[in-house]
Amino acid sequence: MKTRMFNWLPVVFVAMLLALAAATGGQVQTPGGDSRLSGEFQATVYCYIDQNLSRTEYTLTTAAGKEYTLVFHSEAEVPTPGSWLNVSGKVIGDTVHVDYFTEFMPDGGNPTTGEQRFIVALVNFQDAPTQNVTVEQVETRLFDPDYSADAFWREGSFGKMWATGDVVGWITLPINRQCNPSRVRQYTIAALDEMVYLPQYNRLLILIPQAGGCGWGGLGTLGMQTFQTRNGPWRTTTSWIRSEYYNEDLHNPSRAVFVTVHEVGHNLGEHHSRSVVWTQSRALGPFDCEACGGSFAEYGDPYSSLGGSWRTGHFNTEHKERLAWFEPENLVIVTRTGVYPIDAYEVGSNVPKALKIHRGYGPATGIDEYVYVEWRQPIGFDTDINYFNGATYDGVVMHYEFGHPQTAAYMLDMTPGDSELRNATLRTGVSWTDVYTNLTITPRQIAGGRMFVEVTIGEPLLPLSYTITRGFHISGGLPDVFSSDDGYLTVRGGPGLTSADAVIQIEFETQYTGAAPGAFRFELEARTGSPVLQRLELYNYSTGLWETVDERDSTMGDSFVEANVWQNTWRYIGAAGGPMKARVSWFYDRPVRVYPITASIDQAVWKILR
Repeated sequence: MKTRMFNWLPVVFVAMLLALAAATGGQVQTPGGDSRLSGEFQATVYCYIDQNLSRTEYTLTTAAGKEYTLVFHSEAEVPTPGSWLNVSGKVIGDTVHVDYFTEFMPDGGNPTTGEQRFIVALVNFQDAPTQNVTVEQVETRLFDPDYSADAFWREGSFGKMWATGDVVGWITLPINRQCNPSRVRQYTIAALDEMVYLPQYNRLLILIPQAGGCGWGGLGTLGMQTFQTRNGPWRTTTSWIRSEYYNEDLHNPSRAVFVTVHEVGHNLGEHHSRSVVWTQSRALGPFDCEACGGSFAEYGDPYSSLGGSWRTGHFNTEHKERLAWFEPENLVIVTRTGVYPIDAYEVGSNVPKALKIHRGYGPATGIDEYVYVEWRQPIGFDTDINYFNGATYDGVVMHYEFGHPQTAAYMLDMTPGDSELRNATLRTGVSWTDVYTNLTITPRQIAGGRMFVEVTIGEPLLPLSYTITRGFHISGGLPDVFSSDDGYLTVRGGPGLTSADAVIQIEFETQYTGAAPGAFRFELEARTGSPVLQRLELYNYSTGLWETVDERDSTMGDSFVEANVWQNTWRYIGAAGGPMKARVSWFYDRPVRVYPITASIDQAVWKILR
């Protein structure tokens, strides 16, 4: 269980616990046998990239400096890294099995844009004073203007994030070689505190020869943590990385850039870019069940530096969206059928760069699912993800968001069945249809330096007839409402005695045979000569009543309305022959500029979503 807010009484109780916790080293025993602890929460991602393994460790550090490992229930929501927790649970040694917690976020958060100030420490041990890279080599791979981690962040964030800082070393720690990242950090901070003013930095990188004997390539905290220094409290993230990766005599320079942006990607709050595939040779599995039946690969996205390919590709759309690296115009949320142009993913511009396509709302999970679409080109750091003679760049790359609580991303294999994700692109001119939701995506063509992506949401169910119950026909007919093509059915309003009387009202009717669909929507695109109240209704055959599904002000230019029915669709379908009815009405609820008003309907159709 998780809670974020308290009423007055619990706050007083928590304050009493905090005072008692400080006096007892951070732990309070309750009469029921559980313990209550307070401290700073942190999550650290351990990256065993070459072994295709990863684990996340959760810790709580009390005000007295005692560190506990936290174990959460399998279905529990995990707190925000960097928050202050009050935890109740069973304490066994240095491990807490959490039953309940409350969290409080400190001011400042974890910035993902702007200048990031790094302090980088090259450390070794008193019994193993190895020095396998120079300070100059590390500085080059971190801050070189042409090819470095800083250059990656500037390009990938479109100039919204960059790195500065200092590299110091070698520092020989007063401990023997060991695989204990927390202890290594403790002694590293103590040494740095004598050398530099730590509060000027907000990112700590610790470079260790052969990882001090550990098997990981790197690890990073998912949030900021507070440490006490001689100059006061210092909040920073931490990454631990093998120092030999920065030695270009031992490794290609791309390895240093990759591992740096990978671990700092965790510091910025992001999990890995994973992949999810299904055994039915389908690119995307069942709807409304949080990727059920899918197989996950922790580092499965070979196009992202947060994957495990050791290639320096840009972070994918999901991660850039969460990191606030897009301009508002860069990411288009798609909920309706149309053709959408997107720019090359790597080029900074104020035009669409990626699509976030609504797959639908899952009533069982309570989650909106989305499919992301991006068009990668061999530009900048994405030249490093050239697979199979350009297959990466021939089409669009797609990811799936299904409400998983962690900040991971999930790549889809658009060429399923070959067990190969490096050619996962949906190729130009090839259509893909989601059999579960009637969503179709087709990267149609490249023109004028942009990729044009056609999106079809739902299977159209066209009206078979219409009836004007209020108002007078001016022009157009039934075929004009089949699609959004600027062909209109136009009706002029009649008199309205009160604001509750519709002055224009049109009923549309269609027929659906077979079992009731899992979900459908009614789409309306219309405009009026002057803004008035617009109401959209569906007929409920169970109650025999019209039900309002949307109500808003009309517009003088075409505006689009979608009324979604995600469950119990049978109530809007008649038993005898499957009739379905929709009604749209306009009301004089205010003075109008032009009297009488006219309403022009460009589209009025049903869409079967699943």
